[in-house]
Amino acid sequence: MFKKYKKQLIISSILILLPMVFGLVMWDKLPDSFATHWGVDGQADGWSSKAFGVFFMPLLLVGMQLLCLWITDLTNRGREQSPKVMNLIFGIMPMVSLFSNGMAYAIALDKVWDWNAIMPIFMGLMFVVIGNYLPKCKQNTTIGIKVVWALNNEENWNATHRFAGKLWVAGGLITFFSAFLPVKIGYPIMFTALLVTAFGSVLYSYLYHRKQLKSGTAASATAVQLDPTAKWIGRIGCAIGIVLSIVCVFILFTGSIQYDFREDALVMDATFSAPITVRYENIEDIEYREGNVDGARTGGFGSFRLLLGFFENEEFGTYSRYTYYKPDGCIVATVKGKTLVFSGENGAETKEIYNTLLSKIG
Repeated sequence: MFKKYKKQLIISSILILLPMVFGLVMWDKLPDSFATHWGVDGQADGWSSKAFGVFFMPLLLVGMQLLCLWITDLTNRGREQSPKVMNLIFGIMPMVSLFSNGMAYAIALDKVWDWNAIMPIFMGLMFVVIGNYLPKCKQNTTIGIKVVWALNNEENWNATHRFAGKLWVAGGLITFFSAFLPVKIGYPIMFTALLVTAFGSVLYSYLYHRKQLKSGTAASATAVQLDPTAKWIGRIGCAIGIVLSIVCVFILFTGSIQYDFREDALVMDATFSAPITVRYENIEDIEYREGNVDGARTGGFGSFRLLLGFFENEEFGTYSRYTYYKPDGCIVATVKGKTLVFSGENGAETKEIYNTLLSKIG
């Protein structure tokens, strides 16, 4: 495979490494460290040194592309894949490299970059492109909707991928237009569309298989014969995908904050974070604010349900946060000279916490 697609491999590798060249050209203008990771709330939560940011991601993506090609070659020997599909494989990593590194450089150079808008647009376009290529994908064990019902029957495979192509295009368009909605609405729509797109194709293949069983056409001489390596790669990949999908959905959209008013202290215990204890005697100032307190996360946890950890803004500098995602109201407290922002699930609950805390501290 590497010899046959030598030209595509060279071109795609150059495109993947192109951001590294840009980083070298702009080396003197780049800060010594800049953001290289963002949470689902669009706030930067990971920083890297200039050398790491410029060199690591492009080199990592080149290595990932070589690994993907090696696995594709290992598990598909003797089965020729569509040239158009192979071109898509060679195009995915360059797109990821140009997008992710371009975003990091734009923010590092103080250019305007709205992650909450750009991310759905990029994901949506990728799904539209992949959806257009799925119907052209030939029966194989590493590319496409690799469920047993499709692998064992060419008719099922073709029908599944024609349906999946339409579904992925539709999901991609929904994801694309979700970028123009408020984040609180747009991101849940985006993740729902992506999950339906992924699992809808699997469900369709199963239902098609059931239909074939009734008509007696489920057996096929065109079943892909899986070698032991392909079987294990497929099983492990499928298991990891299912587990990660469940974990991601659980983390992104669940969680709560419990407030325990004890005799001498308030204990805040949030899902996915260690509890913190605030002694009443250490609270120097406290106020209730309508709406959200904006800030960039510098460490901690962020989802569409909770924002926890360390944040930073112009008003407070570095501060701690224990709130729900974009709450209706916040409590801002000064504790031993440091700012702590926390909230209930809604405005009424936050006010109740505020009034109870006022009575405790006098």
